[in-house]
Amino acid sequence: MVRYAHQMNNYYCGPAVIVTALRSYGIRVTQREAAKRAKTTKEKGTSTSGLVRALKSFGLRVHASGKSTLKDVRKGIGEGITVIVCYTEPKAEEGHYAVVMGFHGDQIYLASPDERGSALVAMPLKEFERRWKDPLYTHSRRWAAFITPPQGKRD
Repeated sequence: MVRYAHQMNNYYCGPAVIVTALRSYGIRVTQREAAKRAKTTKEKGTSTSGLVRALKSFGLRVHASGKSTLKDVRKGIGEGITVIVCYTEPKAEEGHYAVVMGFHGDQIYLASPDERGSALVAMPLKEFERRWKDPLYTHSRRWAAFITPPQGKRD
C-alpha cells in the first residue's frame, strides 16, 4: 500500500492527493510543488482542472470525468489504476479530495489526507454517493480522476 500524504494545512487536500498518487508510481514531490502546479489557493483550494493539470505536468496520464459511476471506480481500482474522487467531507461539509483504496461489502475505503493516524476512512456506499460532489465547484458532481503512469512505466 502506498504511504499517503497528510495535508499540510486545511486547504491542501488537493496537493496531498497529488503527492499520494505520484508516490504510487514512484514519483517523489513536495506538497508545495504540487500546489504550485495545481494553482492551489487559500480561498478556493484546488480546482479539479488544477489537480488534473498538476498530475499531467508530472508525466502521468489522467482521465477525469464529472459523470463517473461507482462501476467506473470499481473497474479502475480492479485494474490497478489510482483513482481520486472529490466529495463533500462529512465533518466540515465542504469539498474534499481522497484516493479510493477499495471496496468491501457496502463500504468504500478512502485515503483521506486530513485524517491523522490511519488514513483509511470507511463510508457506506449510499452515503458516499450522496456526498460525491463539491459544493464549491458545482460541476464536480460524481467527479473522479483515473490516473495511469507514463507509457511504459508501471511501479
